[in-house]
Amino acid sequence: MRGLEVAGTALAAAAVGAGAALLAGRAAPEPSPPVAAPPSLPARLAEIEGRLAALERGRASPAEAPGPAPPAVAPADRGDASPEPTPGASAARRDAAPAPPAESIAKTVEGLRRRVLALEDGAPEDLSRLDADALAERAREAGEARQKSRALRLWRELLARDPRHREAGEAHFTIGLTTDDADEALSHIRAVIERHPDHGWHRFMRYYLGTAHEMKKDSAAAYEAYEASLGEVGDNPYFNVWARHRMATIAEEGRRDPATAERLRREILERWGASDWPTVASALKETRAKLGIAEPAGK
Repeated sequence: MRGLEVAGTALAAAAVGAGAALLAGRAAPEPSPPVAAPPSLPARLAEIEGRLAALERGRASPAEAPGPAPPAVAPADRGDASPEPTPGASAARRDAAPAPPAESIAKTVEGLRRRVLALEDGAPEDLSRLDADALAERAREAGEARQKSRALRLWRELLARDPRHREAGEAHFTIGLTTDDADEALSHIRAVIERHPDHGWHRFMRYYLGTAHEMKKDSAAAYEAYEASLGEVGDNPYFNVWARHRMATIAEEGRRDPATAERLRREILERWGASDWPTVASALKETRAKLGIAEPAGK
C-alpha cells in the first residue's frame, strides 16, 4: 500500500510524454475529435456567475430564468429627495466606463470559481443538465480542488454517458488511481493500458496496476505487474525505485525469497543511490535500513 499512498506526490509532477505502444494485437482507438477553443473570459465569468447564483438560491443546477425583480423604492422611502434618474442615464454611464482589463476579469473568474467549488462540494447536483464536455470540465475542477468523491462521481457519469469521449482516458486514469475499491481500480487502470496509449501517464500504468493488485492482496499478480513496468517507465527515478522496492518487499514477505529481495535492494542503491525527490529518498532510506547500511553523512 505504501506505493499507492505516495502516488499522489507523483501526480503533482509535470505531465509526462506520450505512453508506450499499445499492447500487441489491440486496435488503436479512433482519433479523438479536435478540442474546442476555451471560452472567452467574459463568457466564462457569466457561466460561473450563473452557477453561483443557482447555488446561493439553494439549487445545485445552472441558473434558470431570474425571479421577479424587487419592488421599486420611491424617493420618499429612501429618506432623500433626490430626483428619479433620467431614463437611460445608467446605461450611458456604463457605456462610457472603460471595460475592465482582462487580468481583472481573470481574477474575478478565479474568485467566483473557488466559491462555486466550495458550494458545489457535497451538494446534490442535477447532472442531467450537463453535457459530456461540461461533466469533464467540472470533474477536472473538482480534482484540482481535492474534492475526491465529487470528482469520482463526475468522471463515472461521463463514462456512463459517453465511454468514447475524448476525456475518457483521463476519467479511467483518475478513477483507477483514486478509488478505494480494488476491483474498480484494476478495471480502470487496465482500460488506460489497453485503450488509451496516448494518455500522458500510459507508460507508468503497469506500476499502478501493481498497486491495485496489492490493494486486492494479490502479491503474485502485483509482483508481475511491477516487474513488467520496469520495461516501460524509462529512467524515471520514482517508478524505477518504488517498483523494485515493492518487489523486494513482496519477495521477502510473500515469497520468502530473501536473496531476490537483497538483489533488488542493492540494485536500487547502485543505480539510484541519491535523489532530491522526497518520495524517492524515503524509499532509499528504507532500502539502506533493510541492508544494514548507514545513512550517508549529512542525511
